[in-house]
Amino acid sequence: MVEKFVNPYTFVPLPPGLESPDRRPPNWHLGDPDLLSGLLTIRIKAETRLLIRGFGTDEKPVLPRRADGRAFVPGSSVKGALRSLHETLTGSCLRVFDAKFFPTYRDTARNRGRLLALVEHPGDPEKADSPPTVRLCKPSSNPRTHRIDQEDLEKLARTEGLVSGDRVHFQPAEKGRLAQVVKADNGNWVVFISDERNPGERYKAHVRELDDKRADVTPAAWQDFLHAVKDTDDQRNRRATENAGKVTEEVRHKYAPKDGAEREVVIGERYLSSPALVAGQPVWVELNGSGDVVWLGLAMLWRHVGAHPSGERAREFQPCDTPEALCPSCRLFGSIEPRDPDLDAGTRDRAEQNSYRGHVRFGDAVAAGDVAGEPTTLPPMGAPRPGAGQFYLRNDVVEGQMGEPPLREWGSKADQPEPREIRGRKYYWHTPKLNGREKAQDGQNDEMTSKAVLFPAGTEFRADLAFTDIDAIQLGSLIAALSPSVVLERPGLRQHFGGGRPLGYGGCTVDIDFEKSWARSSGSRYGAQGQVLELESDAEKLVAQFRESVPELAGTTWKRLAKALDPDAVKPEQVRYPPVDETGDENGFAFWRQTSGEEGAKDARFPLKSLPGIDAEDQTLQREPHGGQPPRPGRNNR
Repeated sequence: MVEKFVNPYTFVPLPPGLESPDRRPPNWHLGDPDLLSGLLTIRIKAETRLLIRGFGTDEKPVLPRRADGRAFVPGSSVKGALRSLHETLTGSCLRVFDAKFFPTYRDTARNRGRLLALVEHPGDPEKADSPPTVRLCKPSSNPRTHRIDQEDLEKLARTEGLVSGDRVHFQPAEKGRLAQVVKADNGNWVVFISDERNPGERYKAHVRELDDKRADVTPAAWQDFLHAVKDTDDQRNRRATENAGKVTEEVRHKYAPKDGAEREVVIGERYLSSPALVAGQPVWVELNGSGDVVWLGLAMLWRHVGAHPSGERAREFQPCDTPEALCPSCRLFGSIEPRDPDLDAGTRDRAEQNSYRGHVRFGDAVAAGDVAGEPTTLPPMGAPRPGAGQFYLRNDVVEGQMGEPPLREWGSKADQPEPREIRGRKYYWHTPKLNGREKAQDGQNDEMTSKAVLFPAGTEFRADLAFTDIDAIQLGSLIAALSPSVVLERPGLRQHFGGGRPLGYGGCTVDIDFEKSWARSSGSRYGAQGQVLELESDAEKLVAQFRESVPELAGTTWKRLAKALDPDAVKPEQVRYPPVDETGDENGFAFWRQTSGEEGAKDARFPLKSLPGIDAEDQTLQREPHGGQPPRPGRNNR
């Protein structure tokens, strides 16, 4: 059976034809009497349920409430949502963007020629120029036979305790199988214990003979390792909290013999993934011709780092970093200089400040009347995966092709001769009707779900936005961000506020209460004769001035943005992440492999399949049945 679905997010591409935002000096905060100051009062209506997290506790979350008991949405949440839309409208910088981001990828079987080694000097995880040194093990002539069987591991763990990196003596038995294993501090062989990989099968641990050779890890390999280790399960959120202060953990393996019931076997202890290596810890390495370590990992098949960071893939739209040259959004909302790692290295003055205070202040959005929160249990929500190049990168030229490594990877041959550009700014489809994906389902891992309290659909809020010393075009752009249906000439558009956007939460409409809003020349605050605007009648003119200031955006980019904000753009019942496959894979791993552009062995040939562009009329994708393989290219089907 083939299942069709619409991915929860899409991308509005970077403005075609623009290499960079319109960067220039801001208005500064000098009280220019010809600039405008005032107040905009807005009304926000939650068209779908609204999720604001971070109040109460994990076990007992609550709606955010002011001291007088009124529920509210923090002004920071309002500002973040409106600024994001303003950035797209004005072709501004990618404010929330890590220009030095590299993805990491799990290794495939092509990397089996690596050597086991023991850490001698752990290196400094805070310094990329202070890498470890290791003592090497001899290469294995047959990795399948150089292993210790489950029974021997279980016995050692039970009688003497066994930790990955321990040294042993053994005598070879028939057919090269390792037998009569004895733990010994001066043993010639090193045991490597990993976490459980193949539940139900017999567990076998790699063992390698220790050599007298030492090797230095290159600074580049050390830097790649430090980057890759951040993306491991042990270092992510909840696991990192659970593992705080621990170096190793017990490995319990579930084994199901053919002639008996399943039982749990204690294998020993493995080292938790951490940038802080420990003397005596086993690691896997690759050497160059000079004998230096050019790859370092915590397993034979571990992770490798992609190539060409995100900053090379975003033209000149990286975050603004100096007040003298700010994009339209940074000139209006302010700019905080991206953290520079050189600062810690002492190459810059720590007191240097390259940020800029914005001209708009956001008050909290206070709910009208009493609001009773709606408790729910949220399904697992993972972090975004920009390394999935079939969705996050432009693949116009390589669509349908294959390669090794898979073309989805950053740095694959799909990035030749130039790195592929990022798809653009990420937007979640608005779904006026929820379809069941918004709450945890029976059988989902309780450790991955979380509790929340939601604002009911229909809740209305009011908020004030005070602005100071902005010009007419900036005011027009601010009104446009608050009233996208007007500027984009498409009725019924919505904006997203709060969290849970992949689940369909937070779809809101916004309008301006002009009766309670005002604007006048800044000089009039000090008694000077100044202009007083009639905002309700002048708003259309201000928006028109803004539109005329960005003719290169008002066409294609605004049309695409309108589609992203339209609640009728896609069918809400189809919106979901890749469906569960027949094996119970809740994360859709089968789908990601089937679209990866992988060309490996005969059972791993998957042409690259991209996320549909936002201009595509049909936004559906389909997941092939688990295990389904495309035809191998031949004489008649190339």
